[in-house]
Amino acid sequence: ATMIRHKYPRLRCFAFEPPGCVYDEALCNFSESFITSFVRHDDIVPRLAPANADALRDEFFELLARVKIPKFKLFRDIRDIVNDDDLSRRNLAVLRATESTPRDTQYYQQLLTFRNERTEKDISNRSTSTKLYIPGKIIHLCDVNGDGIFYIPYWATRSEFNEIILSERMISDHSASPLVDILKNIRLDELYDSTKNHSMKFQNQFELIQDDNSHDQRRVVCFSTRQCGRNFVLSSIVTIAILLSFLVNNGCEFFYREAVVSRNGEKRNDPSTRIGFYGYEPLRCAAEGGCKGNNTVLEGARVCAPFPPAFEADGYMKASRAFSFVTMCLGCVSLVMSWFSTCLEFKVKAWRGLSIILLFTTASQGLVFLIFRTDLCTTSRNPLESTLPISAHCSVSVDGVIAACAGVCWFVAAAGACLMARKVGRTKANSL
Repeated sequence: ATMIRHKYPRLRCFAFEPPGCVYDEALCNFSESFITSFVRHDDIVPRLAPANADALRDEFFELLARVKIPKFKLFRDIRDIVNDDDLSRRNLAVLRATESTPRDTQYYQQLLTFRNERTEKDISNRSTSTKLYIPGKIIHLCDVNGDGIFYIPYWATRSEFNEIILSERMISDHSASPLVDILKNIRLDELYDSTKNHSMKFQNQFELIQDDNSHDQRRVVCFSTRQCGRNFVLSSIVTIAILLSFLVNNGCEFFYREAVVSRNGEKRNDPSTRIGFYGYEPLRCAAEGGCKGNNTVLEGARVCAPFPPAFEADGYMKASRAFSFVTMCLGCVSLVMSWFSTCLEFKVKAWRGLSIILLFTTASQGLVFLIFRTDLCTTSRNPLESTLPISAHCSVSVDGVIAACAGVCWFVAAAGACLMARKVGRTKANSL
């Protein structure tokens, strides 16, 4: 528009959310007669300018010098999203007053050195650098209630955009589609009455907030809770436990079965094998002459095969399968709740509920060992390979050890959830 202005004197330009580093002051004054810029609330793009970025950097470094608690505690605390009242109280707890900032620290001396260097560079570049602004006249659309519904437009000056506003909507406010709808819905003839009504409504809402200063408004933000570290450890233990339970449920090496077969009054050792909930490890001839001659040498095939059709699971086998399935279901619920505890502040009831679920999961995980009471581990017939009487003995194999480790993890997680419920309960009682 500026380039073709001399050809089209009646030209008008409307700039929607333009960048803040376009024209210098002289060109801004010239463009006010034919350019109108629109800026929506906290939009960061119209405020992006080298001078604003430098000011934000200096404010950040100055703020670090005012911190009076360890930085790792501050990082853990600032992830909590709070309302304005809680924010003021939190700032008083972690920040010194500007006049009380210590000047004799190593950090502050480094900050002074950095400022002096930047000042010297700014002085040397002042003759070549030019401060840039938003072009033309500026209409600032101010969100009165912060709900993105009612906006008040007013003529703003360039100096009002000399700093970058850090807010949760600084990025989302830079969007053309909502801006078009906002401009369409503005009724200038109704603006005065609407402004009074919304102002009164806003004042009433503010008074209600003042009456409940202790209320802490939070949102779902990952790893934002005060006990985030403990909750993360608890969630990691639950994740490990459910992975171990999954391996046990789908494995075929829960126990190692050894049997003695009786035939015509003679006893011989039956080929040993590993068995799981839904399958077993078949046997094969050994690699070096295992099936040659009269001496047959067998070994595990290192694969998991389903039970043959002739096999019928007894009551203990079915119960073990059922408890393994229940463990997986309760474990999934515990997993979701435990990871949500890193994003939301759980109350006492939520922690107690999680601890109860984890205790039931622990018990269910332990009951899968009923599989050792199955017919495969007692004196009976061999349901896999023969109908001869056998005397069987079962010992724990790889998946059985994993199941025991999973049970320990579930119990530790349940104990951790109980401790968290107790800690939250004490904190609530002390606050009262």
